[in-house]
Amino acid sequence: MKKLLFSLMLLWWCGVCHATVYHVCAGACDYHTTTEVNAATFTLDDVIYFKDETFAAPALIPKDSGMVGHEIIYASDPTNADYPIIVGGVKPNTKYGLKFIGLKTEAVDVADNSTWSFHSCHDITVVRPFIDCKNVLGNLGIQAFKSDGTGPSPYNIEISYGTIQNCGVASASQNGGGINFASGTHDTWTHHMFILDGFETGWQAYDNTHLSDAVVNNWITDSYVVNTLSGNGARNGINCGNNNINCRAERNFVSGYAACLEEDGYNSSSANSATFINNIATDCQSLILVAHDAQNLTALHNTLVAKSGGLWTTFYGVLYQGGGTIPMLGHVFKNNIVKMEYSASSYKLMEIGTGANIGLDSDYNQYFRGGAAITFQNGATLYTSLANWHNATGYEEHSKVGDPNLDPNYYPYPGSPAIGAGTPLSQVLDDYYGKVRSSTPTIGAREYSTGITYNGVTIR
Repeated sequence: MKKLLFSLMLLWWCGVCHATVYHVCAGACDYHTTTEVNAATFTLDDVIYFKDETFAAPALIPKDSGMVGHEIIYASDPTNADYPIIVGGVKPNTKYGLKFIGLKTEAVDVADNSTWSFHSCHDITVVRPFIDCKNVLGNLGIQAFKSDGTGPSPYNIEISYGTIQNCGVASASQNGGGINFASGTHDTWTHHMFILDGFETGWQAYDNTHLSDAVVNNWITDSYVVNTLSGNGARNGINCGNNNINCRAERNFVSGYAACLEEDGYNSSSANSATFINNIATDCQSLILVAHDAQNLTALHNTLVAKSGGLWTTFYGVLYQGGGTIPMLGHVFKNNIVKMEYSASSYKLMEIGTGANIGLDSDYNQYFRGGAAITFQNGATLYTSLANWHNATGYEEHSKVGDPNLDPNYYPYPGSPAIGAGTPLSQVLDDYYGKVRSSTPTIGAREYSTGITYNGVTIR
């Protein structure tokens, strides 16, 4: 029996040892088109290198799977001076154990729907992608969901160190965006990505079609999600949508959307939960939006700044929308900076919508309104002082009012009232740049320190 097991292991190992490197180009290569690559058979540890050329449609659709630790790899040739361009995208279906490195993809037409799609796929790694939807109506950069709405849920997908741009011009019937995880997708990690000038939504995880399929453990960290185009349908920068469990956004910079950071409870159950930590959000209509009776949002150490003259006029620092049938329970809002540079009373630092049945623990925050009294609102009642707001709601016992005095990089200047004014939180041990939090932490995304000396230069 032991000899048989050894022989089987030896056969398997020899198969791995004989993994092959293939090359794809117009000239003297193993394959010349994506059609040829799609028809080929590959096995564990095989590597398929694409030269820096443009490969016409159809999309790259791998027909074989690898395994964790022995992935089939599709990559830019190490000798390339530029990205290979895969016109039509990358679209494995019900595959696993695949890795994609350094590929550029471009959208083709409306029917294409997305440039990358992982239908019922798992154990997928995407590194250094460059995805250009080219403003094609309704296109998504990357999406993952059940194949045909009935297959297994996608899981274990990592996307990192790349760029997604110009994705998803919105219309009345079609939506687009940068990254969309839906219908049961779970255990994904998006990090160190640039998601730029996308219509609709930059990144979202939600279940809008198969309402029994919760989307679980989907994280976005260390990313730059920014829209600079006016007059479009840019809806959310980062959206932890309905039927979400443990959706997490941490150390991201978000700007230029109707809502920078959103938890949406539409059609959800009480299982909804999301966490926003150490994010910087600026110049959105709502810096944080909690919509449609969403529950269990924990927002800690975020810096939320609305600057006059931005792409959007910010009406709300934080808006708990409510008004539906489900109590908005389990919300925590602590150690956050909310700063607005607007003077009109219609702009609120925080508003709780009419009819919202909310459970909220909000404290140790720093609030500021430029050129006007601060404004909070609960239903139809407006409050123009922090003391009145606290007396009426019980929130903000230790919170402060005053300019947090931030530099252009959202770091507090010496003497800022945010320094040392937070409460220690076990969930937040470091800041936006990974600096360890003080035992008396600075409010907001960036921790203040007196400086670190390196080669005689003091840096912050």
